[in-house]
Amino acid sequence: MSDSAEGIRLYEAPPRSISLPRGIGLGAQWGSLAFGIALFQGGQSVTRALELGLVVALLGGVLGALVVTVLNRHASDAVTDPFFRAFAAKRGWEYVPVCRPLLDTPLLRDGDERYGRRGFMLPISGLGCALYEHTNRVTSGQGQGESSFVFLVAPLELEGIAPLRVDPRVSSHPSPVRGTEFLELESEELRRRFTVMVSSEADPVRIRSLFSPWFIVQLLKLDKADVYLGSYIEAEGGAVLLGCSGTITPADADTIDATVRLAEPVIEHLKRFSVSAREPMMSR
Repeated sequence: MSDSAEGIRLYEAPPRSISLPRGIGLGAQWGSLAFGIALFQGGQSVTRALELGLVVALLGGVLGALVVTVLNRHASDAVTDPFFRAFAAKRGWEYVPVCRPLLDTPLLRDGDERYGRRGFMLPISGLGCALYEHTNRVTSGQGQGESSFVFLVAPLELEGIAPLRVDPRVSSHPSPVRGTEFLELESEELRRRFTVMVSSEADPVRIRSLFSPWFIVQLLKLDKADVYLGSYIEAEGGAVLLGCSGTITPADADTIDATVRLAEPVIEHLKRFSVSAREPMMSR
């Protein structure tokens, strides 16, 4: 999804959610009505009336789900879209109400299904970046589960470093991602809170320069700040991702501004190690 001439672009996608429970409810009501009408009119057996009721219920469930989805979507858009369009225009950004998900890094490709929600295309440190809400859906024998994140994606290719991954430490004995190895840094706090994985063929000198004392302090600062950054960092496929769990709502306007403000020096630092950021990459 990244483009070296334009930076990271978000492309609008149609709404995907279907409100099945309410749609099925409407379908059942319509099917019951059809069953009653068929019996009332006479000339129809109970079996035939039941068949008619089931057909109407099935069609009604599909149509009901679509109707509910459209109504919910428009009700939500009526409040959020005008707010975010004005919010983005004031800052010189581009707002995308429902975007297609980016797939540049492993975390973006995680899950059985992926959905993009609202997001922005915006310039950070001379690069065309994307800040958007991303949802992963996982299906298992126990049903479906969704996880929502807010990701900032920048068009940077970290030569001699990528793939790079910084994850929250959830285990005292984590396993490295394929093609990577653990990087042990001097910061005890960073080691306690994160696992850092870099390419097995990474240049040790560039890695140590990237994870300078200043950069480590910035990572820890992001993790503690009330922003959409600090939990995850990935670099792969010509893109760098920073993000955390969360959603984007009108109540998060200050958080969005703080995210962009704190991301600027971090992106500027990463640019020094990129081969794809020598010229400005701005979204059109």
